[in-house]
Amino acid sequence: QGFLCRDGMSVPAILGENRNPQPEMQSPPILPASSLRRVLAISRVDGWSVVGVAGLSVLLSLWQGSYAMAAAALVVALVGAIELHGRRLLLQRQPQGLGRLIGAQVFLLVIIWLYAWYRWQHFDTDALWAELPGFLQAHVTNSLLDAGLDPEFHRQILLKLTNQLTCAMLALVSLVYQGGLALWYGRQRARIRQALLASPCPADRLT
Repeated sequence: QGFLCRDGMSVPAILGENRNPQPEMQSPPILPASSLRRVLAISRVDGWSVVGVAGLSVLLSLWQGSYAMAAAALVVALVGAIELHGRRLLLQRQPQGLGRLIGAQVFLLVIIWLYAWYRWQHFDTDALWAELPGFLQAHVTNSLLDAGLDPEFHRQILLKLTNQLTCAMLALVSLVYQGGLALWYGRQRARIRQALLASPCPADRLT
């Protein structure tokens, strides 16, 4: 031990206790090309999902004779088409495609909120009750009777409260999803521009 101390070394130094701690490994930054691929993948799934659901809603509304709902669903399908068009612009290395993606989400959010507000304000409890199947009407009526409530009076309150909760949840979910997706698209703007300005690569490598 004296020999080690004379050479300026100590037992802790030999054992490695005074070694400089190694820096923690950090995750590598997301590359612009990776961000572009993520945006293209998400916009493809989201765009086609909106077009598909809205298209089915158009057919169902027409079958039920609800032309106003069919028109609203057609507008939603148009929003999905705008998102897919924005994706196509990105595949063609046009930065304005990202603006189409953001605008589609904001437009869809406005449409959903307008629909929720309209349904909240103009909800027809009698029309909804008439559309319910007989077994469900009987179940609601019996449940109200078992609770000692007046079925005719409290049924209106129950249906109105259910509608209000549905509208509130629809508005909240759309705010989180459409609003969050629009913000995420916006945060990718710098990386997307960098990827589009890089050396050209085949479109199949971006999809």
